[in-house]
Amino acid sequence: MGEGSTYVKRPPFFDNMPDEPEGFKKIKDARPLLFWGYGNYRSYFSSRFYSKRKSNGQYFMEHQILPKDYNSYGSRRGNHEVMMRGTFANIRIRNEIGQVPKGFYKVFPEGKVMTVYDAVVEYKKRGTDLVVIGGKEYGTGSSRDLGPQKVLNYWGLKQL
Repeated sequence: MGEGSTYVKRPPFFDNMPDEPEGFKKIKDARPLLFWGYGNYRSYFSSRFYSKRKSNGQYFMEHQILPKDYNSYGSRRGNHEVMMRGTFANIRIRNEIGQVPKGFYKVFPEGKVMTVYDAVVEYKKRGTDLVVIGGKEYGTGSSRDLGPQKVLNYWGLKQL
């Protein structure tokens, strides 16, 4: 597990992890990150491909990885940096908040459109809590994509 690896990387949330869970914390002034209607299955949570205009493709470009060497998204599940950028980036996901392309998000109050990952980073800088509101079948389907727990751990999301 090398520091430069794009396949396997130690996630920072293991550092200084307490022996006992901290329990629930109060959610204050949270913004909804995503609001989904019916039929967003777990297999939609992650992008199935890399794109230069998405955060995951930009990450590879920063690490001098050529498109021919991207491999499969699943092959990099051991790298939290890749997984964070691909979570909720699937073009099948339609966010009911704002009129934005699938896989993107509108940051409020300014209305700037960016990837979901970049929106999370922006809100973290501001200290804004985030929630995801799912429809009837949110999280159903195959568990191979780690499901909701990955966003709770990687992004520090407050509520699903």
